[in-house]
Amino acid sequence: MTGPNVVHYRPPRARVAVAYSTKDRTDLTRLTVAPLIDDPNLDLYWFDGSATEPGRQLPFELCADQTAICELHQGVVGGPDRAIMYALQTLRARSYDLVILVENDVMLSAGWFAAMYASIERAEAAGFRVGAASVRVFAERVLSFNGNYCLMLNSGAGFIALTPPAIDIVLANYRTLTGVEFIQHFRHMTGIDVSGTVEFQASQPLSVDFIFDLMLYLHGYVVAAPAITFASMIDVGPTVTPVTTPDDHLPQVRFRITRPDQISPAPYPLSRFQQSPRSDRLLIGCHQLMLGVNSTDASTPVRAGGSWRRIWLQAIGPFGLLGAGEISVAVNGLAIGLLFNCPQVRSQLWLSRSDGSRSVTFAIEPRGIVDFPLTEANDPPVQDVTLHVASGQICLIGLTANAADLSRYANSAPSIDHLPP
Repeated sequence: MTGPNVVHYRPPRARVAVAYSTKDRTDLTRLTVAPLIDDPNLDLYWFDGSATEPGRQLPFELCADQTAICELHQGVVGGPDRAIMYALQTLRARSYDLVILVENDVMLSAGWFAAMYASIERAEAAGFRVGAASVRVFAERVLSFNGNYCLMLNSGAGFIALTPPAIDIVLANYRTLTGVEFIQHFRHMTGIDVSGTVEFQASQPLSVDFIFDLMLYLHGYVVAAPAITFASMIDVGPTVTPVTTPDDHLPQVRFRITRPDQISPAPYPLSRFQQSPRSDRLLIGCHQLMLGVNSTDASTPVRAGGSWRRIWLQAIGPFGLLGAGEISVAVNGLAIGLLFNCPQVRSQLWLSRSDGSRSVTFAIEPRGIVDFPLTEANDPPVQDVTLHVASGQICLIGLTANAADLSRYANSAPSIDHLPP
């Protein structure tokens, strides 16, 4: 499958890489890329998914000097999570001390690089193991303000600097979550109810970048930041409060966690998978699923035939398979479901079993998410069950299974290489 086009400029020379991502919005890009070009502390890699000709040409205009950046990757399309995964996978192989994700609506202030490293050193001096850092400090996203540095609660993908072990953790656990999961995990690890300070509701579905900091804490790392912000969002309203002076910190976060023993890391083997929103099973998203699309490999446990393409799903997944045709699952008598929705029009579906013992026809209304069980308690054992899309389209979000059965269907690491664009 065709990937992005890569233009090579200069060899690496620094220990820190920046993955700078853009999609059009050239006015923002001109402002925010300026502090990153030709910085001797950085190797700049530009990941562009622009759809317009001015957007595609801007990197060549701004980087006419062949020493300005290391590489330009163009055609990085398919949504922000595809861009993040691609950038992290690309730069993880380059042996950098830190890889920094920066989006083109984040404006960095003078002194940000020194402030970032100072926060890392201060957190490490206090005994914490630092896996990541940010310089974008919002009051609602601080776990603890410790005088001359912070521990972050949610850095987001707009700016986060990740060590190699942190990249591995993020990529291995790349998925969406809910506010409930976020709040519960921090309560279990720290004894703190963060629901009073975060900007989202407990019932709210959260995009993937809300899981970055959480997963690092679960694995024994913290995320450090300066006492005040050195980055600002230049195209959004004030949904969160930038910390421009120490007085801007919320009273309840001041010196809330100052010692490593106040955090109890709790990595768990099922952290890769989120709870299905419609059943008590766990969701194996399309990017986590051993799934073959129009494949002749009969050993693949989930097979989709017909016309399918990958789409981005911000609130769940975060990738889905949109289209029509058939989805066959090797159920082997297990309690398995398919999580899907009908994005636009009412779809007619029918279900068949490989032994011909049951055939069900049903309709799915637009918008709602369905976790449809492929087996019922009184069904005789059967090897395969196939969902047929008779009319309309569905978006397959993933397969749902009980914890003991996940390994039969989940791949070793999340990937989108098997999902047609």
